[in-house]
Amino acid sequence: MANWLKEELAETERILQDSIRLAGSEINVTIEKVGRELSDQRRFTKDDLKDLVDYATASLDEVIDKRVGALKRELVSLAFWFFFLALVGCVVAWVIFRSRG
Repeated sequence: MANWLKEELAETERILQDSIRLAGSEINVTIEKVGRELSDQRRFTKDDLKDLVDYATASLDEVIDKRVGALKRELVSLAFWFFFLALVGCVVAWVIFRSRG
């Protein structure tokens, strides 16, 4: 019975090794195929490159416009508060001046 078990284990080992080799070969073939497809997709034409630059430029313009708009709103808000505080300062100075005199 021990020989039978050894033979079965040896046969199972051979089957597993063959399966691993086959799977490895299939993986290598798949990797090569995907690699070729990616390589083909990486070739840009002049028009592809122009479209990519146009898209990047438009995206950058949009981001800059949003930031400039936010900056304008912030500056208007700061200018309002600066004017308000200056006006309050003038009123306080006028009240102090009037109370002394």
